[in-house]
Amino acid sequence: QIYTDWANHYLDKSKSRRHIHDLQADVSDGVVLAEVIEAVTGQKVPDINKKPKNSTQMLENISASLAYLAGVGVALDGLTAKDIKDGNLKAILSLFFALSRYKQQQKQAQQERKELEKLREKKQESEMVTTAASKLGSPYKGHGSGGGGGGGSAIPTPALGGRRPTPEHHSRIIRSATPVSSSGASTG
Repeated sequence: QIYTDWANHYLDKSKSRRHIHDLQADVSDGVVLAEVIEAVTGQKVPDINKKPKNSTQMLENISASLAYLAGVGVALDGLTAKDIKDGNLKAILSLFFALSRYKQQQKQAQQERKELEKLREKKQESEMVTTAASKLGSPYKGHGSGGGGGGGSAIPTPALGGRRPTPEHHSRIIRSATPVSSSGASTG
């Protein structure tokens, strides 16, 4: 029942009109099997006779599906078209298990590709920022105009001509800011 539901999920996603009700009977002509494979892989299985009229055409459909799966790398481990055609449940379940593993591996590989692409984008952004920063230069590397001094900064200290303020300078600023009374004495 699990693989029936799994297959029907993919048939629904592909908007197929077909559904699997009896796994052993419904895959025996190879048509629904090919549709499940196409829904899972996203690619068309070649050489499928949509209306097989006899056992030979059904076997050819199943063989075409198995050949396609082998071609895309699905491990089929001794599965035969005859086993599938005859409704051998063990063979059918093995086939669907292999197909589900293939799908899981495809999803994992897709996720890894997305993560790798994100890392590449971040690396490119980082390289662009580094390149831009190196071309612009830093205001703290002694470039530009203004005085020296200032602790390695190319930005001069205002009103000091690039010199650092001394304690004596601070006391002059404080004295000049202190209000003076009419008698000339400081009131502060």
